[in-house]
Amino acid sequence: QTVTVSGQYVFIFNDNEEFFSEVSEKDIKKYYKNNKSDFSNTPNREVKYFVFNLTPSESDKQDILQEMVDLISDKKVFNKRTKVEELDSGFQNTSNIEFFINQYGDNKYNLKKLSLSEFEELTKNNSIKNNIIQPYFDKDVCRMGRILNTTNDSVDLVYLDRVLYASDQTLNEIYSNVFDLINNNPKIEDYNIFSKKADSKPRTVTLGKMDQSVPGLGASRELVRWAFNNETALNEPMFFDLEDKYIIAFVAKVSDEEVKPIEEVYDEIATIIQKNKSADLIYDKINVLQYNSLTDIANAFNVKVKSIQELRMNSDVFGSEGYNPGAVGAFFGAPDTDVSEPYISESGVFVFKKNKTNNINYPSDLTRYKQLIDKGHDSQIDLLLIDILKEDKQIVDNRFNFY
Repeated sequence: QTVTVSGQYVFIFNDNEEFFSEVSEKDIKKYYKNNKSDFSNTPNREVKYFVFNLTPSESDKQDILQEMVDLISDKKVFNKRTKVEELDSGFQNTSNIEFFINQYGDNKYNLKKLSLSEFEELTKNNSIKNNIIQPYFDKDVCRMGRILNTTNDSVDLVYLDRVLYASDQTLNEIYSNVFDLINNNPKIEDYNIFSKKADSKPRTVTLGKMDQSVPGLGASRELVRWAFNNETALNEPMFFDLEDKYIIAFVAKVSDEEVKPIEEVYDEIATIIQKNKSADLIYDKINVLQYNSLTDIANAFNVKVKSIQELRMNSDVFGSEGYNPGAVGAFFGAPDTDVSEPYISESGVFVFKKNKTNNINYPSDLTRYKQLIDKGHDSQIDLLLIDILKEDKQIVDNRFNFY
């Protein structure tokens, strides 16, 4: 852990167009057959879903706006107990403004102090009448304000807010429209056509069996369990009520195989083979070069000679090339002072020249290292047990059924 090595290296990327060669379908199929273990698959479901937000209609907005306007002025009310008509103070004239806001607003009483410049900005787009900032919409609330005091440099005011919400009538209309879509489309053959009917674009997500949330929807274990239910059929829509939205979802694809199908990894394999072929061509070109130094190789490939200082054996990052533990090992194994043989990595080809290997600095007390080794060993126990259990093919994971 304490030995370090310094030197120089040359790195040639294997995506260089100069070394591009065609990849045949035969090559891809052969690679897939020989390397299936690299493409292990976790059972998953591809789900497409449409969101129908339970937002207030224009009619709902106008209704709440009128409710706010009606709160401004005083009202005459008939007192059944005294059988006398009384005057009920409104937002404009009430002497107990805190009680009024707490009674009629969805917010709490909170005195605001604005500078004159802030107040002027507020009044640009809002009407003020008799010290009342007339009702207006601010994001998801309908708001009006009352000016309590004005000085030479500031204005004191309070707000009364009502949260915008969809009325029962609007909710019923949305609910009815959603179920009409489901009833009229028991099977979604073309989601683009369905998208036009729903006036909503779908989102596609891939779900694992033990997932507890759905991207874009948050916690939704109910939807995950439905997607993996044996009775759930492909392309059949299902309704979900997620408090502030309705969802229509359908399973578009089922993947239960232990290995991903070649169609899914076709392009990935083509890229791997292409890079491998490029690396081989780079390797061959280096071997036929008449070079005496790393500079000769760098000039042949139009790259730079880079330095690396005091690289540690336990490092997994190699210079400016990032994560590459294989290159670290190859660099340590290269002969001292000589240009090394080319080393092929996943991303390209390295050639090293190791200048100096520092001596190992043995610590006087190995107690701390022993503790680190013991701690690392202990942390592996649970993982090893899980791997052993996985080897028993008769064990069935039934956790999915219980939460």
